[in-house]
Amino acid sequence: MRGLGSDSSPPAGVEAPKEVRAMREPRPWVVLGILTVLVALIVPANAAVKPRVVLVVPFEAGTLPADDRWIGEGIGQVVALGLAQHPAFVQIDKGRLRAHGQPEAWGEAAVIQVARVA
Repeated sequence: MRGLGSDSSPPAGVEAPKEVRAMREPRPWVVLGILTVLVALIVPANAAVKPRVVLVVPFEAGTLPADDRWIGEGIGQVVALGLAQHPAFVQIDKGRLRAHGQPEAWGEAAVIQVARVA
């Protein structure tokens, strides 16, 4: 009787069927194909990435009830954290934005103006 930890080889003196042996043997062309795909995926990942400057402002939640307005800042923080881990994006420091007023109170026109200046 075989338990969970036993190997799947046939009992001593019994040879595995030809199909089973063929599945166990690594085929060189399959291994070569897998290695080629891995190299093709790794090379572009190491290529130089042109950084893009990104301005992340809180989501405008003025129409929500007062108890739910925190979600506006939360969405901005989630987006900022996601972009912080990507080498292609450079975020504008929040300290530079505070010089233009409170981002929580900005409308679309104010965001566009600050994006051009910053």
